[in-house]
This record gives sequence, C-alpha cells and structure tokens, in this order.
Amino acid sequence: TSNVQTNVIKDIKYHPVRKLYDANILVSINTDNNTVSNVTLTTEYEKLAQKLNFTYKDFVKMNKDAIRQKEQLLQKYDEKLNQLS
Repeated sequence: TSNVQTNVIKDIKYHPVRKLYDANILVSINTDNNTVSNVTLTTEYEKLAQKLNFTYKDFVKMNKDAIRQKEQLLQKYDEKLNQLS
C-alpha cells in the first residue's frame, strides 16, 4: 500500500513481490507505518491475494521463512557474543 501511496508503483499489481517470491527469494509482507498508511497486515494480505494471486499457504510460508531467518540471525548473534566473553 505504501508503495502505491508514495507513487513508487501505480498499482499493487505491478509490485515485484510476486516475481521475487516465485524466484524463491525470501520476502515478507509488512504494514510499514499503519498510522500513516491506515492499513493492517490483514488488508495487505487481502490486496496481495486479490491482485497477485497469493494464497493462504504462500503467506504461511513467508511467515515461517521470516521466523527461521530471525532464529538463524539470533543464533549468530549469540555466537558472536560468546566469542567476546
């Protein structure tokens, strides 16, 4: 939504997220600043489902991938901290 509001893209259907996702590049869906954009994560999902044919399973995969990525980063962080101790 924010990309449309800021005129980065004309319509959500032109957003590259579908191509990135189909190319197995990790993506995540976010609300940016919901006080400015007046959106929720649910409305972002709905728009992407309608305009770019994302499914419930796609969104679950995106969220699980994000969680895994954060877990890996946390593990690396902890390892670096332990090296400093």
